[in-house]
Amino acid sequence: NEIGQFNLPHSICINSNNNQIIISDSGNSRIQLFNSEFEFINEIKFNNENSIDFIKNPTGIYLNCQNDLYCCDSNKNRIICFDLNNNNEKRIF
Repeated sequence: NEIGQFNLPHSICINSNNNQIIISDSGNSRIQLFNSEFEFINEIKFNNENSIDFIKNPTGIYLNCQNDLYCCDSNKNRIICFDLNNNNEKRIF
């Protein structure tokens, strides 16, 4: 699907610091970020399925107060943590 569209959306969380809406889009293997008017801002997605960073069917998401976004990557049996402040990724296996 195109940006802003969903295929099996699974979880949602709100970043109260900047009023972003964050949605795990499982069927498209990505996480989408929107503003409070539900206008698309960005997506977290890696296109190379062979890359260790590739997200496959993200399900649950959680955002902590440090702006770290935790994502359950269900098909790869792991949790990934993204630092939304610096676009740096941390992995938890």
